Order: sequence, then C-alpha cells, then structure tokens
Amino acid sequence: MRVSLKGDKNIKLLKKIIFKVIFAFGIIFVLSGIVMVFNRILFLNNAITVQGEVISLQKEITKDNDNHTSIIYKPEVKFQTKSGEVITFVSKVGSNPPSFSVGRIIEVVYNPEYPNNAELNSFLSLWFVQMVFIALGVIFIVISIVASKKIHRGEPMGKSYSVKFSGAEMIYLLFRKKICPVCGEKMKKEKKVKNLGIGYSRWGGVDGVSYMYGNRYKVKYYFNCEKCSKANSIKELAERK
Repeated sequence: MRVSLKGDKNIKLLKKIIFKVIFAFGIIFVLSGIVMVFNRILFLNNAITVQGEVISLQKEITKDNDNHTSIIYKPEVKFQTKSGEVITFVSKVGSNPPSFSVGRIIEVVYNPEYPNNAELNSFLSLWFVQMVFIALGVIFIVISIVASKKIHRGEPMGKSYSVKFSGAEMIYLLFRKKICPVCGEKMKKEKKVKNLGIGYSRWGGVDGVSYMYGNRYKVKYYFNCEKCSKANSIKELAERK
C-alpha cells in the first residue's frame, strides 16, 4: 500500500498515528539502551580483567538492500581464567580492515561466575550496542516531536536531508583512517548538497509513505585530498582494498 499526502483529514490522522508510533519506538529504544547501560555497569563491577590472545579472525559477510556485499572481521580470542579454565569466544564487534591481528595480546573482561560471558576490554566492544540503541531512540523521538508540530495542511515542515550509506561505507566512516590512497596524506571531509526543491519526503519504514512536506536536499560526502586535488567518494574509498 502506498499513501499520497493530499492534506485531507484521513491522511492527517494517519500521519499523527505514524508519528506517535515513531515516538513510541524512540522511547523503547532509549529505555532499552539505558537498561543495557546499567547491565553493563553491573557486569564491569564484578568482572575480572585478564590477558587474552587473538587466535583467528572470523569473517562475517552481509548484504544491504542494494545487494552490496560488506565483509567485517571479528576477532576470536582465547584466555585463561583465574581458576585455570581456558575460554574461547568471538567478539560481537568487528571491522574492515581488522582492528586486531592474529597472535595479538589484548585485555579481556569476564564474569567470574559465568566465564563464557566475556568481552574485549575496549570502548566499542563494551558500549557500541548501547550507544546505537540510545542514539536511534533520540533520533526517532526528535523526528516525531518536530514533525507532529508541523502537520497542518500545506504547511512546510522544515528541511529534509537524504543521506544514504551502504554497510561498507558505514564501516569506512566509523573505523578506517581517512588517508589518501594515492599520496598517503590525511584527507578532509566535505559534503555536496543538491537542492531537490519543495515536495514530499518519503519514509521507507512504512511502505514508502510520504510523511513530510518541505525543502528537500540530497547530501553526498566526499574526502578531499588537498595535495592530490582529488575528491574521493566514500563508495570508492570503502571498496578500495
């Protein structure tokens, strides 16, 4: 089903319901993230820190909606508990290129009562999932509040910016160094904004239902190397080995 925004009462009511649902999802995400933060704090209060060794890199292959393949590498780590038990686990967080090499010694934290419940002693391993839940929740809440206040017929609801990243591009933005592949110099992030004019933005979460009327912009990010005078797209950089 595809709904077109005509400004009638039924569509207006539908939009209000959609924004309330988005707000509810935002609250759920934030509360879930907060609960996970408290659970992590309790875990760290009782955890023991030991040295572990990376024994392999587990390859995980995913595909996005555009059928673009992304590969991340998760370290498999072996460590010995204080009681002498040898435990092996795979980290929940990975990257491409790999953040760790086989044979590297790294810190591990584990629950002494449940030694298989172990994590790498790093910020991303311990807090990444919680940050994602809370950030998504805040985004949903802000979108629902701002949009619901400007839902009157024919009233522009501000500006909408369309930014699209594949899984590989997100990994490049978050984990890889922004170094020019030609000369090795540090690159500067820049963006190009294309004005699409006034119209309806579409939210793909509910079968492409239009949810916002206003100025639309399409944003693309580049990394510019001043030495080479070349603007590299994130897609090019992410696909480069």
